[in-house]
Amino acid sequence: MGPWLLPIVGVLFFAIGFFSVILARKRLRHARALGQPAIWYKNLGLLTGFEYMLLGIIVFLNVSNSNGWVPDPLKSTFAIFYTGILFLAIVFLLAVVFIGLRQPRQKAQATQATSTIEADTDRRPPQEQAAEVQRKRERRQKAAAARRRHTGRA
Repeated sequence: MGPWLLPIVGVLFFAIGFFSVILARKRLRHARALGQPAIWYKNLGLLTGFEYMLLGIIVFLNVSNSNGWVPDPLKSTFAIFYTGILFLAIVFLLAVVFIGLRQPRQKAQATQATSTIEADTDRRPPQEQAAEVQRKRERRQKAAAARRRHTGRA
């Protein structure tokens, strides 16, 4: 493995992270312009971009330490800084995993909620629609009463 491979990986991580952050900020601005709630710490793209940037920084810090570019008097300060950056990357990784696991369920619930809504394409007169609504209401009330009787609460 050549000495040039690790810096290239670091540049790639940093570039992917920078691109993700720019793209996520653009999407956040667009969502805010549309009036949708846009919170930066719940945005998966932004958190992923920060994580990639931190991983790129970690690779560069690792390369600088292994090449001896850090003077001996600064080794302890460098180790504290390296550990802090590593801890931040772990925090962002956990946030990305947690939000990534939670988001598909939210999307599935949202699509189920919207799929049950029927479009008002009924061409019947308002009196018939009102009568249908009244029949459905009575059916629901009777079903609720039957459930209460069945459980012994009525």
